[in-house]
Amino acid sequence: MPTNPYSSISLSGYNSSPPPDDGSQVSANEIVWQKHLDKIGDPLKTLAEAIDAALVTSFGKVINRDADEDNPVGGTICLTEKIFTIASGAITPTRSNVVLAAESGTTDTLDSMATGSVSDDCLMILSVDTGDTITINDAGGGAGQIHLVDSQDLIMVTNDRLFLIRDGADWYEITRAVDSERIIQIVSTETGAVSTGSTVIPHDDTIPEITEGNEYMTRTITPTSASNRLLIEVTCQVENGTAAARHIVVALFRDAVTNALACAFLQVITDAQPKTIAFQHIMTAPGTSEVTFRVRIGMETSGTITFNGIGGSRKYGGVLASSIVVTEIGP
Repeated sequence: MPTNPYSSISLSGYNSSPPPDDGSQVSANEIVWQKHLDKIGDPLKTLAEAIDAALVTSFGKVINRDADEDNPVGGTICLTEKIFTIASGAITPTRSNVVLAAESGTTDTLDSMATGSVSDDCLMILSVDTGDTITINDAGGGAGQIHLVDSQDLIMVTNDRLFLIRDGADWYEITRAVDSERIIQIVSTETGAVSTGSTVIPHDDTIPEITEGNEYMTRTITPTSASNRLLIEVTCQVENGTAAARHIVVALFRDAVTNALACAFLQVITDAQPKTIAFQHIMTAPGTSEVTFRVRIGMETSGTITFNGIGGSRKYGGVLASSIVVTEIGP
């Protein structure tokens, strides 16, 4: 139980041993109001006033708990938090503001929360201890399991909040305040180096292949989870070396996989000037091993492409640059 802010008031000045009444009708035994007032009335009045003052100091507001009545509470309600360390996937909460801590290290999974110490319809706020990452297991089995609205496990870190209500033997999500798309890592390659190539990428209805075009950029990344997503953003500065109409194709490949993941093209009509071709691709991480993304560029017919320049020469001192940016996004 939390600390009670109310301090008990002691009754002072009360005579617990009144003089005996011998039954005779004499003035000594006459009931005198002032004596009762002195012995009982004033101390009781003082006690009542002290209790009233203590209640006002402790609570500040009158709390009305009458059933089926409006029960307003002035000011704010603060639920004191407490850290509960997960043990074998479970905790036994004793209050409504629970901070989850990993059993060992900084990662853990919460499968269930025992309900023996809280009432049915109890509201619960779950958060995570600083630096920890806790996975909330959806419907993990057994009593006290947690049912999430999307029936998917939820990964929580510091500053995330999950709001639950107890219903019978289990807990059910009301709402959550979490980062649904959290950036895990960003890696990038940027280059202003000039390169040229003449290998063709056909302008037709076939997927570009890894033997077509010339490779100009690569970027590796090691995903942290196979359930995360990768956002690959490609920006290329290219020039086709001729005033004739040509389609320039930029294609993105993974490792040594034959078919391109994505591509973009630009038709250059009459001028031999640098053009920017940019696109992005989103995919599920293929695993937790290192992945290499490759950018290959080619024209639809023979001719020389200049990468980051014009006619095989650099422009703008190397700040005319191309890049690959890979962002890993977690739940």
